[in-house]
Amino acid sequence: MNPPLSVVIVTYNPQPRILEWVLDSIERQTIAKSAFEVIVVDNNSKPPLDEDELRRGRSFPLRLIREPRQGNVYARCCGIGAARTELIVFVDDDTYLARDYLAAALRIAQTQPHIGVFGGICEVVLGEDVPRWKEYLIPHVLPSFGVRNHGPEPIVSMEDEYGPWETGTGGMVLRREIGMRFVEFVEHSPESRRLGRKGNHSLLSCEDSLLARMACRAGYANSYQPSLTFYHYIPASRLRIGYLMRLLYGLGRSSVILERVLGKPLALSHVANSMITFRRLLGNFFEHRFSGLVLSAWDIGRFLEIFKQNLRSGTI
Repeated sequence: MNPPLSVVIVTYNPQPRILEWVLDSIERQTIAKSAFEVIVVDNNSKPPLDEDELRRGRSFPLRLIREPRQGNVYARCCGIGAARTELIVFVDDDTYLARDYLAAALRIAQTQPHIGVFGGICEVVLGEDVPRWKEYLIPHVLPSFGVRNHGPEPIVSMEDEYGPWETGTGGMVLRREIGMRFVEFVEHSPESRRLGRKGNHSLLSCEDSLLARMACRAGYANSYQPSLTFYHYIPASRLRIGYLMRLLYGLGRSSVILERVLGKPLALSHVANSMITFRRLLGNFFEHRFSGLVLSAWDIGRFLEIFKQNLRSGTI
């Protein structure tokens, strides 16, 4: 018989030490090893990951699958398709699960069948001490890395929009039915394949939001469940100003692509967006100086993506 739960790790050129840390957290789960399988999706790592190396010292069943099409969207679809269970847990290659994570995920799924996608608290583990001049900036950018804590009470919603009930793919738990809806959606929507990371070439994202919205369309709720906790490792290289600006810029662009993919009208025209972006840019700069420029990257990315969309449609 198949186990009730699949853990899917999507990875590209992972740091070996950090990937070991991730696998250690799975090894230490309180749930029986026979209750889950682990699927590692290697999305063109160089050198390719070795299955024997990944299995060494592990007592849980592990399969390595290679996805040659570059991008998180393709890799997640591959992992969903390979899962043999009705419940899937996505674990990023830089996240560490609390010991009871899988047991709690299984319990929530069994006792709250109306919830289709859920996640919990994400704490940060920084790869170095934060310099004093970045102390203001870091708390504002951590949500862009999926770091969140919305308090001790669960939040459940069937709203088809972003909110505290929506989780990122780090630690995301979903029913396979919803995952297969995502796979089918991506197959028929070329635009959706623009979302998500693509190796080192793109910092687009929001494939996690697209996956979460599939729950609403299947008649399920999304939920924040504080009984779930995991930890996200952020290396020093991702706290550099250049990377942070690229990250926020990519998020701004991705938010527009997501709305277009979901068939939602954009709330503002390119003219209104340009005015808002300019005012926020000046306000952030005068209030926070250099940090303000970083925080404005999201607005700039969103404005430029809307501008390009209007240009293609001939509305400007």
